[in-house]
Amino acid sequence: MRTGILYLAAILTGGYLLLTAGTNYSGGLPGGKTGSPGDNFATCTQCHNGTAIPQAGWITSNIPPEGYMAGETYSITATGLHNGAVLCGFEFTAEDGLGEKTGTFIITDPVQTKISNTNASVTHTSDGINSIGNGKSWSFDWTAPAAGSGPVIFYSAVNVANGTGNPGVDVIYTSSLEVEENTTPPTIIHETTGSEFMTIGPNPFKEHAEVRFDTGTAQKADVFIFDTCGKLTGKMTWSSSAAHDNSLEIGQTMDKPGMYAVSVIINRKMKYSHTLVKV
Repeated sequence: MRTGILYLAAILTGGYLLLTAGTNYSGGLPGGKTGSPGDNFATCTQCHNGTAIPQAGWITSNIPPEGYMAGETYSITATGLHNGAVLCGFEFTAEDGLGEKTGTFIITDPVQTKISNTNASVTHTSDGINSIGNGKSWSFDWTAPAAGSGPVIFYSAVNVANGTGNPGVDVIYTSSLEVEENTTPPTIIHETTGSEFMTIGPNPFKEHAEVRFDTGTAQKADVFIFDTCGKLTGKMTWSSSAAHDNSLEIGQTMDKPGMYAVSVIINRKMKYSHTLVKV
């Protein structure tokens, strides 16, 4: 079952990167030309002649085969290849299954890449358009969205040119990559009582229950809630850098009265298990 899909959008263009007549985008695209549902499937074919040609394998990442973990940061590379390519550019976006932009981009090569489209995509800079051999690659980081975000999609639309400045001879390509969201708890080094990291309660509770962390020792935590049949009823992530306070409300993940097992993974290496009763 797919729990996550990614669509990566990379537009590799050459020459003067004309997206509208008389417009020079050699310093980067403004957005909306990635071929994704959220961009209304638009690509550079609107101004560069021809039909987009699908390609496989032009989008790579270090996301493991089992999928991305919520809140984790991964490296992504967008590549375009074409014999005779001289100048290349790109635009990249990530969307969920509803076509909504998702995740957060982090620029790791500010000389050749930059944020675009109101933080919804990544594109080239004026120093990042020269082809190396018969193509070019750009790398950047992407932080996955919160747990339970659903499908995430990478689309790519690629336009490679020979540097003549004539958009009529450019070639447009598209590519895509799918990954899943991994909801499996990480490998645990050892168990801990958790008392030095957090408190959890009240127990029993009626409506509200929370995990309260000691921010001096806990930097990140993944919380998993299971019912008596072992079914995962909720997964939440907390980090000291992103949270407004040191507590995480978990009561809403337990919708029926009964006993629940709460597993908390602290700092990606220690596990704390506790039982809560909802009345």
